[in-house]
Amino acid sequence: MHKEFENALAAIEAKITNLNPQEIQQAFAYIPLDIFAELQLERPSAYPNIVQWLPEMPSADVQIDWTGSANHVLMDQTLSFIKTIISTYHEITSKPISSRTILDFGCGWGRIIRLLCKYVPVDKIYGVDPWSQSIEICQQTRVPGHLFISDYLPRTLPTPEGLKFDFIMAFSVFTHLSEKVTKICANTLRDHLSDNGILAITIRPIEYWDFALNLENYGFSHSYIDELKAAHKQKGFAFAPHNREKIEGEVTYGDTSMSLQYIKDNFIGLDIVRVEYNKVDSLQLIVFLQKA
Repeated sequence: MHKEFENALAAIEAKITNLNPQEIQQAFAYIPLDIFAELQLERPSAYPNIVQWLPEMPSADVQIDWTGSANHVLMDQTLSFIKTIISTYHEITSKPISSRTILDFGCGWGRIIRLLCKYVPVDKIYGVDPWSQSIEICQQTRVPGHLFISDYLPRTLPTPEGLKFDFIMAFSVFTHLSEKVTKICANTLRDHLSDNGILAITIRPIEYWDFALNLENYGFSHSYIDELKAAHKQKGFAFAPHNREKIEGEVTYGDTSMSLQYIKDNFIGLDIVRVEYNKVDSLQLIVFLQKA
């Protein structure tokens, strides 16, 4: 690590226990995000107070079970997403995200929140996930923010009544939802956006199905992949349900591809304002939406 960053971290180390959430966020303003991420992975003994403030990382097994990769490989993907949403939010709104109220929809084990707290005071960060085990892991590893268990078909959110969010992100969520749940989630998130709020979701393009064909644990046949690709071409949406318990008569979780035209036609009251893409996570497009 460069001496400049070591000196800056030493200064934060000396005072962090006396700072409030906003002051902590301001203190890290000149620490690059990549260094902030490295602190979480390496947890250097030179900065015990900083390490104590930072959430712990879950085991590699947990990371892989939730996302398919772990540690530095996964962190590189997460870094690219965080950098994209921070810069794009500012470009669209001309406002810094640091003063906004944020929701991580489908927060999992807190993968995004862990880095987002560099930019946003933790008292302005909210996370929801329908799987209680996700929230339990967040709590065990001290992920910051206000965390809630949501419904699998979230027609409402468990966040404080009347609270509207300036930025909502749903990373690798719409990539797994049935069509019914996709529309329910889009409507619910729209209703929880502030008037000028931004919703960022990731979707999979049709090329995902060629990748899925080679996933041994999926066991997709060539004919099934052809059916999914045909569905995507025909209506802009394809869904391969996993072996899960049905909710309200259908399996709601699986693998999903979706086109931008499908979003335009089916996300009522939301307009696409930007589309981004990172090579490090090439099978997810990042779609930014605002209220129509």
